[in-house]
Amino acid sequence: MKLEKLLQGFEFEYKGNLELDVSRARSIEKSGKGDITIVLRREYLNILEKIKASVIITHSRFNRKVFNEKFKGETVIFSDNPLFLWAKVLERLYPDEVREARISSKAIVGKNVKIGKNVSIGDNTVIEDNVIIGDNTVIKHNVTIEKDSKIGNNCLIYSNVSIRKGSIIGNKVILHPGVIIGSDGFGYAPTPSGSYKIPQIGIVRIEDDVEIGANSCVDRAALEETVIGKGVKIDNLVQIGHNVIIGKNTIIAGMTGIAGSAKIGENCLIGGAVGIADHVTIGNNVKIAGGTGVTGNIPDNKIVAGYPMMDMKTWRLVFGTLRNFPSFKKKLDKLTEKD
Repeated sequence: MKLEKLLQGFEFEYKGNLELDVSRARSIEKSGKGDITIVLRREYLNILEKIKASVIITHSRFNRKVFNEKFKGETVIFSDNPLFLWAKVLERLYPDEVREARISSKAIVGKNVKIGKNVSIGDNTVIEDNVIIGDNTVIKHNVTIEKDSKIGNNCLIYSNVSIRKGSIIGNKVILHPGVIIGSDGFGYAPTPSGSYKIPQIGIVRIEDDVEIGANSCVDRAALEETVIGKGVKIDNLVQIGHNVIIGKNTIIAGMTGIAGSAKIGENCLIGGAVGIADHVTIGNNVKIAGGTGVTGNIPDNKIVAGYPMMDMKTWRLVFGTLRNFPSFKKKLDKLTEKD
């Protein structure tokens, strides 16, 4: 495809030729003639002469003189948001396969199910009574959708997803393989003879444009709703407990666990393997470093790290001190010997 056509409709500046043909997108290390790649990290500016791609997309803020002197390819595209531009280029280079709306004869569809226009349902999928499925939604193989659930328009539900009873899913939602929506919350009453299960009678509500990664679980509320806000992106292997509320556009990386009744604000960035305690409140625009243990509330716009959590600046000081502790101990031992 012509580079000019790949970039049509987007703002950018460039050096080189927009008329060349681009055959594929490749990594920096494996790119060659006819390929397009992306340079986001400053350290790659030191090896520009080794990049064999014909086209590079990069930050507008990078020094263009470096590209003029070192890059041996044909064209450099400078963008204020190169990662977004890269995403759009990939969409045009690798468009989704054209699919035929089809409901498999091997699917099991219950009573009073309402299926919208242009819907696909795969083999061995089970859809129970009173389910509503919106237009243009794709449901792959071996999916279970329990009774009274609602799924919006333009959703993509991959194989082996389980959507339990009464779940509400908005438009343009993507659920990757193995996702479980509406599993029972973790609630038990102690008794002399052991733990007694508390019925979890709430639901899960997922708003528009949410994506949930493979094998992640979102538990139903004990009474009302567990809520995943509009535009939230959740990585693989994330556990979200009952009654949790996550604000719009928050991003959560893999292996994170969020305990029951936690409230997370809008536009937060939560790193991998974070543990968030029950009933805590996290404000808007909060950043939580990977591996952090969140044991209390966090106000808006804070950056935290460590276990237990602390302000990022404090954590760096503490960690730096801890890293130097062996040398401190040697000095302390010598002073003790003199005494």
